[in-house]
This record gives sequence, C-alpha cells and structure tokens, in this order.
Amino acid sequence: MRSDLHKELQSIGRKYALNKTYWVAEEVPTTCGVCDVWGISRSLDYATIAIEVKVSKQDYRSQSQKDKERYTVNNPMGNTNYVLCPSGLIRSEEIHELWGLLWWNGERIVNKKPAQFVACDDKHKLMTLINFLNNGNNTHKPILDILYVTEIEERQSSGDP
Repeated sequence: MRSDLHKELQSIGRKYALNKTYWVAEEVPTTCGVCDVWGISRSLDYATIAIEVKVSKQDYRSQSQKDKERYTVNNPMGNTNYVLCPSGLIRSEEIHELWGLLWWNGERIVNKKPAQFVACDDKHKLMTLINFLNNGNNTHKPILDILYVTEIEERQSSGDP
C-alpha cells in the first residue's frame, strides 16, 4: 500500500516529466520491474524517463531498487533514471552512478544529481510502451480501450454513426 507521501511524490514526478515534454503514466510495468513514473518523449527522439519514488531509506535500500539499479546497464527502465525523494533523505553519493537524484523540498523539485543517458534498445522501449498503453493509467483499464470508448461516446453525442 502506497503512503500519502508516496502518492504525492508520484504525482509531482509525473508533473516533472510532463513539463519536460514526456507522455507519462504511473505504475508502469517495465522489463525490470514496476516503475512509479515512466514517460516517453514527444520531442527528444523518443527518449524515455523513469522516476522511482522513495519515501524512506528502507524503501531505497529494498531489493527491488537494487535490482532496478543493477539492470540499468543492460536493461534500463528508461534512458534517464531518477530517484525522487524528500529533501535530504538520500545523498547523491548513495545513488547508482547512472541514476539521477531529485529532491522535493515542499515547493519544487531540485535536481541534486543529473542522470546519465543510458542506451535502451527499441525492443525494451516497445515492451514498456505496450505496458504504458495497456496499464499505465491507474484505472486498470487499457488506455487504448478508454480512448476507443471515448471516441464512440463522442460520436454518439454528436449524432455521428
């Protein structure tokens, strides 16, 4: 069960990625685990971003996080991978060398350590994108289904067949 702080930071992470021109979703299954916020760029040659929210040291030190960091070299969640946490919870030197660190200070995000760009092959991007389209909307209904139903409802309300 996600805490209220985790949900708040996840929403802040989503807005951060949106402001950087990514299409984003929360709780997206990737090839190396579920990602709190995942996005694909509209303007950066389809680069991807992954943001993992951490609200405690224990959460950061979990096996799940260790696995995600270990897989970054050969099977990254995104081209850029970040940990987002409350200010001061995690220090830059604790973060994997390829990962970036974002702090939330209660008013804005502070980039404490930029993420290094990691190559991500098209197959992994495609697999994550499929999950993004089918699962990345927190309604447990595929986005494609929602778009299709919405389109049908709009046609019906306008009188189109």
